Amino acid sequence: MKRQDKSEAAGPLELERRAVRRTQEERSAETKRALVLGAIRVIAENGYANSTTNMIADRAGVSRGALQHHFASRGDFMIAVLDEMLTSIGFLLPPVELK
Repeated sequence: MKRQDKSEAAGPLELERRAVRRTQEERSAETKRALVLGAIRVIAENGYANSTTNMIADRAGVSRGALQHHFASRGDFMIAVLDEMLTSIGFLLPPVELK
């Protein structure tokens, strides 16, 4: 029995999807964003003091090593989390006129 090549078994849409590979920079940015959003959810549910890097990595769907790879320290990570939160809130608040 002849073994079928994966490219022969895949349809045209599958082949097109395989051909469009994201860059390392795009994959890295996606991982960082998943970690930041995961941290926001975990902290909202458990509080800062009760949130662990394992909980955050699990919520983001990545390894704890990925978190440590993308952020040098917990402080750097929390700055990214706060930046995301403040950016999101900025879109929700009406502009303020300064007098």
